[in-house]
Amino acid sequence: MKIRLILAFICIGCSLSQAQTTRSLNGFSKLSLAEKPFTLTGTFTNYQPGIDSFRYCKIVYNHLYKNNQQNHVTEITPAGKFNMTIPLNRPQELFFLFGDELIVFYGVPGTTLDMQVDLPTIKARATLSFQQQRVLPSPITFSGQYGQLNRECNHFRPVGFKVLYYKEHNARIDSLDQLPYKAYRLGKRQQMIDSLQVFNEKNNTSTEFRQLMTQYIRYHAAEDLLRYRWLHGMSKPGGGRVELSKEYLSFMEETPIDNDEALITEAYSNYLREYTNNLPMAYNATKTDTLNFLSYLKSNGSVISQEEEFPLLINKSQRNAAQQQWVDSFYRKYKLDYSDFNARMSTLQGVDSIGRNIAASTGRDLVIARKYNAMIERSRLALNDDQLAVLTRQINNPNISAQVQRDNGRLQDMAAGKMPAATHVRSPLQASSDKFFEELVKPYKGKVVYIDFWAPWCGPCMSEMPNSKDLQMELKGKEVVFLYIGISCTKQSWENTIKDKDIVGEHYFANDNEGKLLSDKFNISGIPHYVLVDKNGKVADDRAARPGSKEKLVRAINNLLKKS
Repeated sequence: MKIRLILAFICIGCSLSQAQTTRSLNGFSKLSLAEKPFTLTGTFTNYQPGIDSFRYCKIVYNHLYKNNQQNHVTEITPAGKFNMTIPLNRPQELFFLFGDELIVFYGVPGTTLDMQVDLPTIKARATLSFQQQRVLPSPITFSGQYGQLNRECNHFRPVGFKVLYYKEHNARIDSLDQLPYKAYRLGKRQQMIDSLQVFNEKNNTSTEFRQLMTQYIRYHAAEDLLRYRWLHGMSKPGGGRVELSKEYLSFMEETPIDNDEALITEAYSNYLREYTNNLPMAYNATKTDTLNFLSYLKSNGSVISQEEEFPLLINKSQRNAAQQQWVDSFYRKYKLDYSDFNARMSTLQGVDSIGRNIAASTGRDLVIARKYNAMIERSRLALNDDQLAVLTRQINNPNISAQVQRDNGRLQDMAAGKMPAATHVRSPLQASSDKFFEELVKPYKGKVVYIDFWAPWCGPCMSEMPNSKDLQMELKGKEVVFLYIGISCTKQSWENTIKDKDIVGEHYFANDNEGKLLSDKFNISGIPHYVLVDKNGKVADDRAARPGSKEKLVRAINNLLKKS
């Protein structure tokens, strides 16, 4: 399951480990958004490798402009120590995960933070309810330049939780009409601000904490208010996708996207996501649409002769029946490419519209960068130089512009590069329809096969890929094969995604006919879709668990490994 990365009021302690003696560390001044390394070190006290079931821990966070989940995994030493360095382009909330535990903390580019995890206490608390756990002393201690800030955040979380209890909130957002919900949520925002003021005075908190929590409270409320449009009425048939009134949306004047001070909280990033996702984007085809599409196909390696082009260039009203039939078959053949082409042109037109209608600011730069990233995550194809120039001339922040250009360059390099060393791409099968699946899994007889049906444009598919890597690490050394089958996508986007995401394992690209055959065999109505095959090549589960359900999936795989 993809984690919603906000500074959630998850209580992992409610008392400061030491008295506050200063009001300021350095203060978060204007941010450049340049990437710098952040290092997390730490120790699990009383870690016992032979007893404790987890061997790895990881940091999970959202990239500011890519708006996707970043995962960094490291192995815990026998002494219970860990060390991870990740690139950050702003101070932000992060998640630390191990076993079934999740810890929220705060990282700052260019700094190091040390975390001491009291494992015996965490184990002792495991049987208690959340309500009981949140009043207990913290099992986590922090040290380092921003250790104080993290202690303050830990201490304040239960205070905020008491104000905004999410079981109650979710019921309100589902049931209340627009203006009553707005009044409720803004009322909770004011209660939170009042609680923060009391907390600050009582604990003599740091300037950074005050900056962080003030922006968090404002933009977390704004995010919830925008999310109303698709969460309201979700418990009823036909719920969601509400058209918000002008009166309701007046709160946005208090939470503008051009607020650089808000960059320090994930709540702003989530607010920006809601803002960006609701910008209208539509490609208005022009007379040169066909020529543009032909150029697009050729730039991606498709070979189209002049004789094949000719019917496409004739006006539809002047084509004869044979020419129209050929044109129809051409667009059926390249329907996935045409979908990618439309998404690309929509993005470029949308960027131009954003540039004309939103004032120059870091917020606008991020909206544009996110639109670009959404497009390349879908197609996994780089822009040409002219298209990249259209995009980047709208971005004023040099660090955001440089990162966009760097990502585009990486895609260009990948198109000409090789697959990851531990990746094996299967050649197209020459098998009859009734023998196709049998031939597909035949090389893996004697091993359990976990099949992942996926596509680069599929958000849930890509969200599960980090979990799939975790699963491979968990099953390392066992007779298990991970077979990734790309369906409903172009071959180039499939190849580029494997390279970019370093998807290690066995890979097969299913063409349209093979994709339909497999979809029919396993009744695949949507992806991702997972299948388990036993050591004899027989389907053991045609609705297998996702990689994110690791405990359930590992148990099922181990059971299959035991069978002859």
